[in-house]
Amino acid sequence: MTQHVMKPTSNSADDVVNQYTYDANGFRDSVADGRGNLWQFCYDVDYAGMPIAGSRGNLTRLATPPSGVSGSLVTLYQYL
Repeated sequence: MTQHVMKPTSNSADDVVNQYTYDANGFRDSVADGRGNLWQFCYDVDYAGMPIAGSRGNLTRLATPPSGVSGSLVTLYQYL
């Protein structure tokens, strides 16, 4: 896990911390932003969740925190 601390003012109470995790391939796995939202990334799988042969490092899913509702929104990507 790595962190990025943003310091918009000289007051440490205003600091915003983003935390990043990475998978075994070194691809970003998740981001927890300063508001406590969790963003999750998925690489090299098709719409059914099966591995894509010969693919490496292509972002195929992004699960993001929704505004004002429970659960998460998932964006699917397809490369042609």
